[in-house]
Amino acid sequence: MRLSASCLGLFLLVLAGCGDSEPVTVVEGPPKPTVEFTGTDRIVIAGQPSEARIAELGKGFDLVLDLNPEAKAPSFDEAAAVKAAELAYEHVPLSKKTVLDKAAREKAYAVLDRLEKENLRAYVHCSTANRAAALWTFYLVDRKGRSAEEAVAEGKRIGLTKLLPDVREALGLEAE
Repeated sequence: MRLSASCLGLFLLVLAGCGDSEPVTVVEGPPKPTVEFTGTDRIVIAGQPSEARIAELGKGFDLVLDLNPEAKAPSFDEAAAVKAAELAYEHVPLSKKTVLDKAAREKAYAVLDRLEKENLRAYVHCSTANRAAALWTFYLVDRKGRSAEEAVAEGKRIGLTKLLPDVREALGLEAE
């Protein structure tokens, strides 16, 4: 009991000396994505958006393209959040391995092709923007006829990081 009273006294003494300190701001909820990049004037490449960010997307986007496989799914029901924001939702799961496979990318390419044809604004994301940027890099080469070097430079600008060596290899480029 005496130890508790001593600890309480010390705590009160420390607390009394803290009266002039700056107030602490507590931020609740998940942060906005750490990365968001403009791929074009209608396509944003991003990391995982929070529920709050998804609600904001309804003010300027038409569709959310989620590239996360089940293992990378957020802790909330993203499809429901997207629908609540009155946006269309497409889910084309691409892992670090399957994003490197052209056949596996075709379903995502079909969505991107449709977005461009219909002039829609889209938010394309994975968990960190790395796979989304890899997909966009391949799309620039496979659908837009850009050179591999030019597409890789664009990919790096929009979030291509850990997959960069694999993307370079898949495009027939030498390692950096």
